[in-house]
Amino acid sequence: MGEAAMKVEDKMWIVSKVFQSIPLYFAHWEDASFPKEELDERYKELIAQAAAADTERQFSLQMIEFMAKLNNGHTNFSPKPSLYGAPIGVYALPFRGEWIVRDSSIEGLVPGDKVERVEGKTPDQWYCDLRRYIHPSNPESNKRQLFRALNLILPETFVLEAENREGQKKEWTLLRKQPSPSGAADGDRGTTGRVIGAEAGTRAGAGYIRIPSFGNPEFENRAMELVKEYADMERLIIDVRGNGGGSTPSKLTRALMNKPYRWYAEMTPHNVGIHTLQAAKGWANQYYDSYVLMRRPYQESDGGAYGGRVIILTDRGTGSAAEDFVLPFKDNGRAAVIGQSTFGSTGQPFYYEFANGMSFRISTKRAYFPDGSPFEGVGIAPDLAITPTREDLYENRDPVLAAALEID
Repeated sequence: MGEAAMKVEDKMWIVSKVFQSIPLYFAHWEDASFPKEELDERYKELIAQAAAADTERQFSLQMIEFMAKLNNGHTNFSPKPSLYGAPIGVYALPFRGEWIVRDSSIEGLVPGDKVERVEGKTPDQWYCDLRRYIHPSNPESNKRQLFRALNLILPETFVLEAENREGQKKEWTLLRKQPSPSGAADGDRGTTGRVIGAEAGTRAGAGYIRIPSFGNPEFENRAMELVKEYADMERLIIDVRGNGGGSTPSKLTRALMNKPYRWYAEMTPHNVGIHTLQAAKGWANQYYDSYVLMRRPYQESDGGAYGGRVIILTDRGTGSAAEDFVLPFKDNGRAAVIGQSTFGSTGQPFYYEFANGMSFRISTKRAYFPDGSPFEGVGIAPDLAITPTREDLYENRDPVLAAALEID
């Protein structure tokens, strides 16, 4: 799990490339945990730490922690995939002050069960310990990343304690292992669709389209096919809960948008050498930072867009390109948005991958709602807020989808 040593020159190259890229591309200094003026000092500290790191694991954790201090959901350092090791087999989310299992491959541990401890610590204690490794958007979205961060830390064999529906507590000693080929993740299965609540030969009911990711172009293409297939339905329900993004689905947006629409207002760094020089010399009344603010005009809809009711389902796992998809529908009222607020981060990041498999990305833009109000760290609020309960998970109920079927 990443215990190999690293050459000093490799560590210095990675640290230096990251340092060089931050002033050029980073668009979120107002959120960072330190001001831009301190970047040189932080760089020197990081060099010293990196030089002292004995293993790839130590170095990677240092880089992850450093990038997390920039406090942006699209700015982070990624170690070699092997550093994460085999999956731990459980994913839990904070529900009303408790950590509730959402997905599990562990026998006897089911969605709805409450995680009490992992390796002797409560999830809240783990979150306090690992918060420094999480690149954030907002507190609720950050906590969703805890059980992924645990993949970096937990040993190959670990102990998990949980409470079931009847209040009984159980303990497992678990060996981390790779899933079987049949245990594909939701995002690997691609876009799916079905008709809900329609009688034969009628258009009543809804076409339901579940898009787990926009990371694969085929997912958007399949959604487009389903929009055409369900074109006669009176409503379409587009489910992007847990969709962490990928590439902005502009084609799908146009296929569903039957009225003028607009995108984010965006701000990106404008690097001017003379301004940087003047600021470094301490000259008064000169620009240290300059940015370009871009506002896009309304776009006209396509003539062949779907004309029925559109409802979009979201949660705190809806992020990045999935938020790019939701925003214009929320802004112009074309769709009703139901569920939870979205993740709150998009960024068109600059991406760089090193020869050893490590990589980093830096957000190149700060997004705002079209009216100029804050988006980063806030997210897109639903028109109708619904949070599933622990009992919903046990009963395999989906109150968000149920509400979408009932909304006028």
